[in-house]
Amino acid sequence: MGRRKDKETWREYTRGPGKSVVCNHCRKSYKFANVSKMRTHLENCAKCPLDIRQALSLKNGDQQDENRDPLSCISSQNMPSSNSESLKEIHSKQNEDEYDSPVLLFTITEAARTKLNEKLSKAIYVTGAPLSMTEHPLWKDFFNDLQPMYKMPTRKNLSTTLLEKTYTDMKEEMNEILAAANDLHLQCDGWSNIRNEGIINFIISRPEPAFVKFLNTEDNRHTSDYISQEVIKIMEEYGQHKFFVLIGDNAKNMQLAFKKVLDIYPHVIPLGCVAHGLHLLCQDFIKCNSVNSFSASVTNIIKSIKNSQLLCTLYNKIVQEKHCGEQLKLPCKTRWGSNATSLESFKKSKSCLQALAVHEKSVLTRDTKSALLEEEFWVKIDNAIEILKPCSDWIKKIEGNDCNIHKVYKVFTNIETAILTSTIIDNDEKKELLNKIDSRKQFCIRPIHLAANLLDPRSHGHELNQEEEIQAIEFINKVARDLNLNVMTDLAHYKAKDGILWGKSFVWTSAAELHPITWWKGVCSSSILSKVAIRILSAPSTSAATERSFSTFNFIHHKKRNRLTTDRAGKIAYISHNWNLYSNIHQSDDETSGSNSEDKSETTPASPRPGPSSERPGPGPSSESQLEYFMVTDSESD
Repeated sequence: MGRRKDKETWREYTRGPGKSVVCNHCRKSYKFANVSKMRTHLENCAKCPLDIRQALSLKNGDQQDENRDPLSCISSQNMPSSNSESLKEIHSKQNEDEYDSPVLLFTITEAARTKLNEKLSKAIYVTGAPLSMTEHPLWKDFFNDLQPMYKMPTRKNLSTTLLEKTYTDMKEEMNEILAAANDLHLQCDGWSNIRNEGIINFIISRPEPAFVKFLNTEDNRHTSDYISQEVIKIMEEYGQHKFFVLIGDNAKNMQLAFKKVLDIYPHVIPLGCVAHGLHLLCQDFIKCNSVNSFSASVTNIIKSIKNSQLLCTLYNKIVQEKHCGEQLKLPCKTRWGSNATSLESFKKSKSCLQALAVHEKSVLTRDTKSALLEEEFWVKIDNAIEILKPCSDWIKKIEGNDCNIHKVYKVFTNIETAILTSTIIDNDEKKELLNKIDSRKQFCIRPIHLAANLLDPRSHGHELNQEEEIQAIEFINKVARDLNLNVMTDLAHYKAKDGILWGKSFVWTSAAELHPITWWKGVCSSSILSKVAIRILSAPSTSAATERSFSTFNFIHHKKRNRLTTDRAGKIAYISHNWNLYSNIHQSDDETSGSNSEDKSETTPASPRPGPSSERPGPGPSSESQLEYFMVTDSESD
């Protein structure tokens, strides 16, 4: 465990089994000793005596490490003589009750000022706040009352020097994290920003997704040749041998670009987005007679209520009075799975909608009122939900950042079962729907999905037929040969559940409680097959992470901030997206484990909060310029 530091903290803990430590007050345990986390826990522990917590807090306040706390760099001894008169003036104002806010009468060192600027700028970038906020009189007045010696950076500094520093620091830390990973998977997709400029976003999964690059294509068309060249550049930058899966939307230019990359790097696997395939399957279902006959009328009713001020007000009052119902949702144009969500919101509001239909002030048409009051109309809604809901639910499950490639085969199996067991669909329509499911299944399912189903210890490939099982084994063998491994013997024992490892009952019992990747990394890490299994199971099944990066970009670069240049907006979106993603991962890791950073696996971020390191001083404005008050000008733009 090494030499013990911070005896005051260690005095409140007891050594547990292995390298674990246990709090003497609340019995909270950490798998590994981490003095910082242990001390922070004591300061917030409800069962820890107050005097101990106060002593630890005072000790932390007395630390003089400039690299940790920028305010620790504040010292009255370093106060410049030129400010003495102004400080005396503030003192006199306080004594005369003319200045009613507390003021810290200290000067700030250059290192502390730089660190504060970096932290403030990062907060502005991540939250999407306007860069001009630091020049607003109210913000300036607030910071002046908080600390007169600190002057906020100008809009120009935020959009140039500080942005470049923050972006560069985050990129360096993200590169370090990706360099430490063994298996990488690339996602990319193109879109148009608020200025109708062509943008391509690149996401690398390890398996956690990281936003690595935004590309302004300018006058280049999004052809397969252009996209394939950019994909190859990304692969070569981060190590082409590490990449395993290329995934994007199902557009022809994207899939053709992936095939051209495959010609150069035969070990990569090009895939289409399964979520998009399921959305298309929902569109197929909507076209069937059981849904198409009235889905448009439901949408029109929702629109008529939302677009009428009177109807919308009456509906909201009825919802509040009845304490039931919910906000009516409209389906998205290109997200056909949202039709199920729309119908469900409509069904849950049945009593409220019927009350609206008979309300004396209602201005609904006669046909709409009669439809809402007919029971047959609601029966059709139940039937449509029963058809669409299985597909819609699976879209929501696999669109997250978790590794769900082992579930893809099960997705289509469950949807098929739901259609077959349905009692509301006639045989002819069932046959039509099953044919559409089979068509989308052939489009989405690839050998990697069959192999993932086989390597999932819960399913163990039991749902695969003989032909599919052979394809799965052949794919596993191919991946193993690319890694210079021979796993066929181990794979045979895995399938038969015999041998030194696979014959143990606890191995299979633990599979019910663990994610497949965790199971292979932890319980079965000694198996040669585990390296192949982790490589396959860590692959993403959708390109939804790329769509989420578009949302971040739109949040930063919207119509009210169209003066931002594309390059500047891209850098801010890069900072915001990665910080929010990895800070959430870090917080969840802190809640579930007490291990320190040295013992984290490659699935956990190597840095607590990857991004522009605020612990590292960098270039900043001069001390003279930071003592000036900057006025808001229209000439400086974001």
